[in-house]
Amino acid sequence: MHPILGIALGESDEVVVELPIAPGSPADGRTLAELQLNLEPGFTVLALRRGQRYIYRPRGLQSLFAGDEIIASGPDEGREQLAVRFGWRLLRDNETGVDELVPVSSKPT
Repeated sequence: MHPILGIALGESDEVVVELPIAPGSPADGRTLAELQLNLEPGFTVLALRRGQRYIYRPRGLQSLFAGDEIIASGPDEGREQLAVRFGWRLLRDNETGVDELVPVSSKPT
């Protein structure tokens, strides 16, 4: 996470995540309004990266496509659900605390 985001969030329970949209995921080809990420799992999309371009504070009519990447903030407990909506399982290495994204379609190792 960028240091400025850490300062802005302070001691809150919110996290900032960066997630790519996987092909064929529930988010692929849908608008932010259709996904209602702010309601469940409670995330606000801060930016959308499409290729080399960023769209800051995207609005509800903004469509998401495979290969796009979102930067969003929300509750720590909603990260796994958000990852699934974008086509990923979130695996945490308990020793390092680092998260790994694994496609939902792959089997756990």
